[in-house]
Amino acid sequence: MALSNSEKQERFRKKEDLKKFANEIFKNWQLTMYRDSISTPPLQIRERLDRIIELPSGWTDEDYKSALERLNRFSIESFIDDPKALDKDVETARDSIDPFFTSNNPTQWKNDNNLAKINMKKLSNHIFSAMELIGGKYSDFAAAIIDVERKLGYRLINEKKVPKSNATSLCLLLLSDHIERPEWFVDELSTILKERLGERLSCALGKKLISTDNK
Repeated sequence: MALSNSEKQERFRKKEDLKKFANEIFKNWQLTMYRDSISTPPLQIRERLDRIIELPSGWTDEDYKSALERLNRFSIESFIDDPKALDKDVETARDSIDPFFTSNNPTQWKNDNNLAKINMKKLSNHIFSAMELIGGKYSDFAAAIIDVERKLGYRLINEKKVPKSNATSLCLLLLSDHIERPEWFVDELSTILKERLGERLSCALGKKLISTDNK
């Protein structure tokens, strides 16, 4: 059935609204996120936004709603999530093994820490760029990343002193239940889950874990 002029205009307006929303997100990202040379390249962000707002031929209101939801999730990822999370994980883990305030060489400690942050940002971007180049489903990428985390977990647990951070805790989570975790593991993991899941999902997860234990 052919669309009326008013329906065509409405569909055009909705697509333009998506473009404006995406452009606004990109401009805000440039102002608040792109502060150093290690950040995600702007072209990569622009391409990702363009993929989000690309509607299929004969798109429906559901397709439009889905694109809006994905743009909103991108905003949360870019502006609400802590942009310094990687830096904090690097520094927290290092400080748990060799505390800065008791270091024999604080200047060297700072230099090594800063270099590690720069290198890990580069590595993170390289990994994601490699996945994008290979192509495939994001679920495939997730499987590969989880496999890497699992392997890292086994190497971390064999350290003389296991580094403590959000990142190392999530790697240790993937180990077999036969593996003994550090004493701090449960407290660290529960803090992460509470922050990420919120009260409602944390309670739901707690009930599920209790009911599973009782079986």
